[in-house]
Amino acid sequence: VPAGMCLVCTQYHGCLGFCSVCIQAVEGLLPYGRSASKECIFASTSLQAAIEASNTLKVNIEAQARSDRAGMFGRLDSAVQPVLMPPYLFNHLLRSLRSTASMPSPKTLAQLISDLGHPIMSASQAAEVLAVMKSKQGDFAYQVYHVLCIR
Repeated sequence: VPAGMCLVCTQYHGCLGFCSVCIQAVEGLLPYGRSASKECIFASTSLQAAIEASNTLKVNIEAQARSDRAGMFGRLDSAVQPVLMPPYLFNHLLRSLRSTASMPSPKTLAQLISDLGHPIMSASQAAEVLAVMKSKQGDFAYQVYHVLCIR
């Protein structure tokens, strides 16, 4: 293994010739792993065992990261709910769009959304507006996407 590389995964070099993940895996195999020399570590356990322990640890770290991301997005979603357009206003917007003879221009749509007082919409609300507009008009100006995306 070239100098500066982890002896187990051959990635970034950390302490004792191991990256931070692999040294944790070695410590899982040998409680004294961090304080032992490389020779002592590999005399006590095989490289294959260290690789397997490192791979298991990496899978666990990634699973934890996915779980943390899901929780973070859940908390973020809860945090933004108060600033999104409330359902009763959103339903009013949809009724307004459905009742017009022709679809509003992008500028008129932007003004209509702003006049409701809660101009920020969720992605699913914007998709519903697009569906209503498409069902009434078919194709529409690309600026409509810009109006909805900045909301």
